[in-house]
Amino acid sequence: MFPEHKYKFTHDLLYETVKQSVPEQTWKEKNQQIANFLYDVYKNEMIVQGDRIADFFIKGNIDQNSFEPIFEAAKIALSQKRYSNAIKYFEETVKIQKKLNLSINYSNLFEPYTEALFASGNKDNIENALEKWGKTKFDNDEDEIRYYKKYLEFLFIYREMDKLPDIAKFAINRFNKEIFKEDRFGFKIRYCQALAYLIKFDEAIHLSLKLLRSLNGHSKSSQKIDLYYGLGFMVQQIGVINVASYITLLAKEIADQDSNLKQKVEVHKRIGFLASAQGYYKEALRIWSDLSFMTENQGYFLQNNF
Repeated sequence: MFPEHKYKFTHDLLYETVKQSVPEQTWKEKNQQIANFLYDVYKNEMIVQGDRIADFFIKGNIDQNSFEPIFEAAKIALSQKRYSNAIKYFEETVKIQKKLNLSINYSNLFEPYTEALFASGNKDNIENALEKWGKTKFDNDEDEIRYYKKYLEFLFIYREMDKLPDIAKFAINRFNKEIFKEDRFGFKIRYCQALAYLIKFDEAIHLSLKLLRSLNGHSKSSQKIDLYYGLGFMVQQIGVINVASYITLLAKEIADQDSNLKQKVEVHKRIGFLASAQGYYKEALRIWSDLSFMTENQGYFLQNNF
């Protein structure tokens, strides 16, 4: 009645029987040969064949030639928002690097790896990856800045505000050259956000307005979003919720035109909370419903915090 099910069972059983009859090392060598062949043939078609090739490399004899195809498959999966696959392949590249002690740029590996982990919502895994990244040798100041940006982002998203001010201040002072002015601006925004959450409003508002005056046409949209978001939170804490909603809506306008999903999620969550706080429950329900659909559609974990 169900021939396709019978065929699949027979095929799986035959596969397992054959696999058990072949020595493990021989099996790995065969997979390695297939992986090398596929990569030679399809290296220019990794966007389609990446997962298939990476899986054969993982089942083969891991060597230095395994790193690049698996790493490439991980980045492709991340760009396609297939976060579980991306995490799997990034984890394999971390294992390969540790096993073979390859000479690589660690920030090029850990930055996209942590980005994929943020989508999973697994705090412990993100923290472990950031800890490993922080212990690596940075090739230059730009790589170290990339690390601090991700670390501060982690502290902010998971509301570890007791740690955030000291780390942000360290980064502000560490990268005090004119060339890092834009990066330092971002660190100051994180510091300002921490002050707001720690109820240090006078200092937070003073710094926010100072940063707001320094915004210009060249300022990054991500910085504008963070700044308006922080100001909206501070005004809401003071008790002027309607003004807080207006300021946060400014952040939403920018976020909706930007490709940064994490920021978009954070801003929409805040707007949903503000709508609820003002008694607009139907509107809050609509916002949360849209947000749930957006995150599920993108395979992104919706962290429930404010």
